[in-house]
Amino acid sequence: MKINLLMVLLLFVTATYSQTIINGVVKDDQNNTLPGANIILKNSGQGTTSDVDGKFDIEVLSFPQTISISFVGFETKEVKIVDNTFL
Repeated sequence: MKINLLMVLLLFVTATYSQTIINGVVKDDQNNTLPGANIILKNSGQGTTSDVDGKFDIEVLSFPQTISISFVGFETKEVKIVDNTFL
């Protein structure tokens, strides 16, 4: 059985030196948060995991970026981000 993984990116906060912190919450298709999900910036090796509430923060130094979100038992989801815009 294939289960879809939803990711809701809540906001962007631009910091100094043109660095951007992406904040988000990883949720399944029934709106349950997913603690311990892997969030990786593709082709950079930089990553993090979601906390007990499914929340995460990851620093992005340049755009465009593709974020890969994975969680055991779920299909991996990729989200492309271009200059604070989701594609």
